[in-house]
Amino acid sequence: MLCSNSVLTVWRVTSLHWGDNKLLCVIALSALLSLTSGCGQEQNTTQSVPDSRSLAPGSKAEEEESKAWEEASRANTLTGWTSFLTKFGSGKHAEEAKASLATLETLAAKAADETAWEAALKSQSEAGFRGYLEVFGNGIHVKEAETRIAALVESAARDAEDNAWSEVLRAETSENLQAYLDRYSSGHHATEARDRMASLRIKARREADENAWSAALREGTAAGFNNYIKDFTEGAHIAEAQGRLRDLERQTKDTADKEAWGEALRADTIVALNLYLDQFPTGAHRTDARRRVATLTMSAKQIPTVDVKRSCKASADAVSRLIEEGRDRDRYTSCLTSEGKARDEIIRQWASYTSADKASCVQKNVYQPSYIEWLTCLELRVDVRKLPKDALQ
Repeated sequence: MLCSNSVLTVWRVTSLHWGDNKLLCVIALSALLSLTSGCGQEQNTTQSVPDSRSLAPGSKAEEEESKAWEEASRANTLTGWTSFLTKFGSGKHAEEAKASLATLETLAAKAADETAWEAALKSQSEAGFRGYLEVFGNGIHVKEAETRIAALVESAARDAEDNAWSEVLRAETSENLQAYLDRYSSGHHATEARDRMASLRIKARREADENAWSAALREGTAAGFNNYIKDFTEGAHIAEAQGRLRDLERQTKDTADKEAWGEALRADTIVALNLYLDQFPTGAHRTDARRRVATLTMSAKQIPTVDVKRSCKASADAVSRLIEEGRDRDRYTSCLTSEGKARDEIIRQWASYTSADKASCVQKNVYQPSYIEWLTCLELRVDVRKLPKDALQ
């Protein structure tokens, strides 16, 4: 019987899932109650059932069947038709009874389907709709149940994604944003996540730029500014860094110029001044250097030339003959150096000497003329003139 089979199916599902899916069992039990309310209990009997077709008209058996038929028809229940067919399964009303029973069973099954569906709708959960499908796999609301399951699954997935996004926003870091994108690369917030990551990268780059610039400013060296320019080719302070580099280069060059000029002035020789001009052809003191070179050159032209190599060699040889130390080469070199320095000093001071001093001291035609002797003579005459008059008497 359809009624019996339906009840057994529902009871079997309830028994199997009672421990692991309570909601499914509630739906199944609702269906079970709907079915059993109409089915009643089938009665099994072993007594012989008379064949009504062989009953004589007006016999007691025929009267019992007619009476049972009238009662079953009035009740029109699953229990009544089942009981009638149990007793008169081969009677003249058997086919009609079976048809009535089948109609009631169909209505009962539909009622159980609707009851289970209402329970699933009330639960509004994936488990509720899956429970309905498990009990009523061919039920009236199968497609709608599947649609609702898909919607709930999608909604749950969206809720999970929204929760994950909320967690990201509470601790917005590049790592958390990337973790979200790894899990939801096509999610609802994927575009915003990528935009936020780009913003964080820009912010981090800007902070790194500012930190590097602050470090370069603290260091204040060409190396520091060059490192900033190398690391941040499109940094916010590129133009300023380049400007500061030019300033430092200018300062370095000015310092070197000043130091070189100081050395040239201290030496105050044509060689030293020309060296300055070679090193700094556009230096700040180039005009003064050229002017001084011209003055010294003019003075040098007025001073007779002494063959210092000849005189120094003769002097070194003479000393070696007297002392016999074998250091004539050192004496010769020392003599040349001293003579050169004496000549440079005469050139420097030439304009300050009087004509009388020059004529008296600078004598080329004497025996072995020497710049050292000329300088000594000139300096003595200058010093004498500086003495008080009474000191000369």
